[in-house]
Amino acid sequence: MNFSFTFKGSPLIISVPNTGTAISSNEYRPYPCLAFPDEADFRNDTEYMVKAFEQTQMNRNEDYIYPIVAMCQKHIQQYGRIVDNDLFIYIDQMTLILKAFHALQGRSYSLADGQKLWNLSKTTLFSVFEAHVWVDKRHYLGFGANELVPLNTVVSKL
Repeated sequence: MNFSFTFKGSPLIISVPNTGTAISSNEYRPYPCLAFPDEADFRNDTEYMVKAFEQTQMNRNEDYIYPIVAMCQKHIQQYGRIVDNDLFIYIDQMTLILKAFHALQGRSYSLADGQKLWNLSKTTLFSVFEAHVWVDKRHYLGFGANELVPLNTVVSKL
């Protein structure tokens, strides 16, 4: 499935697999995840991030993370927190934006490039938004019931 956006006056095409019931945005994520369930949300969130990326110099790690920070801030304003999987989906979307951006410039974007940005983004965003990120306690501690808790309540136990 292709999504078309305008980036500094040029078409930016983002291609993602569609499972028939969801959009799989996790091409660079280092482990399997839930797919993006809603096409309209995917389009709206990606467009918001593309516009944020247009405001950067587009050549530093901070520039690549800025649109995710902007999206997380918007999410936290709306919901008061951000669940780790939502944050991961925003990272997924940014890696897809960068893949399309590189293609627009006639350059490739490797699996290693995407995974490096993915991991750097996760570490950075967990630090920046630690007080607002909620996680499934069982996923991080390896035991107990599935329960969403603030990240800062499990970080000290890792």
